[in-house]
Amino acid sequence: MTASPPPEPSRRPLGFDDFVGILVAFLSIGAILLWSLGRRPAGFDVFSQLNPADQPAAAPIADSLIESLLGTEEADEDSDLPAAPPVPVPQRTPLGYAVVPVVPDAVPGRTTPGRTVPIAPGTAPYTTVPPTGVVPVPVPAASPELASPAASPTAAPDQTPTFADVPTTFWAYPFVEALAERGIIRGFADGTFKPDQPVNRAEFAAMLQSAFEQRPDQRTPQQFSDVLTGFWAVPAINKAYGTGFMEGYPGNVFRPEQPIPRVQAIVSLAKGLNVSAPANANQVVQTYQDANQIPDWATSQVAGATEAAIVVNHPNTSALEPNREATRAEVAALVYQALVRDNQAPPIDSQYIVRP
Repeated sequence: MTASPPPEPSRRPLGFDDFVGILVAFLSIGAILLWSLGRRPAGFDVFSQLNPADQPAAAPIADSLIESLLGTEEADEDSDLPAAPPVPVPQRTPLGYAVVPVVPDAVPGRTTPGRTVPIAPGTAPYTTVPPTGVVPVPVPAASPELASPAASPTAAPDQTPTFADVPTTFWAYPFVEALAERGIIRGFADGTFKPDQPVNRAEFAAMLQSAFEQRPDQRTPQQFSDVLTGFWAVPAINKAYGTGFMEGYPGNVFRPEQPIPRVQAIVSLAKGLNVSAPANANQVVQTYQDANQIPDWATSQVAGATEAAIVVNHPNTSALEPNREATRAEVAALVYQALVRDNQAPPIDSQYIVRP
């Protein structure tokens, strides 16, 4: 019996792994050819590859391609060439800043680890250090308009008002703030001053005591029948009466809880400071459009206080409103102007001070 010939082996189609292997082989061969061409710019010599040590340094582009195909570790083991330094790339930075080499404990104007730092006017744009692969960028000379925040002088902060309800825009702010700094007036527990709240006679006496405590007594304090011994304002009332600032009412009463009218506060300050009444008092008070409302007993003192720049009217300097209850803000302004008159405080420039 004749033996049958062996069957022909069946052909297996190429799979994905086969295709990847072929592609890698072609890429490897191509990389070797590029590497060889890079070592001999004049041409390609197969036999010269037998001694690669005699060849010049490979071009960085070829080494990069080999590393991408074979991996960094394999390329380092097979190559006797030193690693190519990174290509310096100038970095764009905002005006007034510079990228500087990495060194520890950097300070502004010198070097800093991997970040930009402000360059102060008058300093070198950067410090010269050994090359590290980062190209310092010179910075143009700084101008006042473009100076960095670190180089700009620190602006003085705005003054913070003492009282929450007396902002810097309030008409009596400079008077209230000045008296608060001197400890002559105080606010309430909630941090407010309540500038529009009326002032009673006991409170006014307390403000006079604080402002003019150094003035000597001119007369013996009087015991008013409506001021009890334990009343909180007894020392203040005694001082205001003894220095001649305040008087009582007929019947030996002081009326400490009564709101004080504006005319009484003005007359009290004029009398306590011994302000002389002008000879033309009636003419002086005509400064006010409501002069006919000024009591006769107060005309001379109001005229004297007006000429002494003690009177402060808001919002209209021509309206005295003599019989209206004085507010805390108004009394603060009057007392401060009395201190100016007594040479105990510097003048304040206010449009509400009456100047006949």
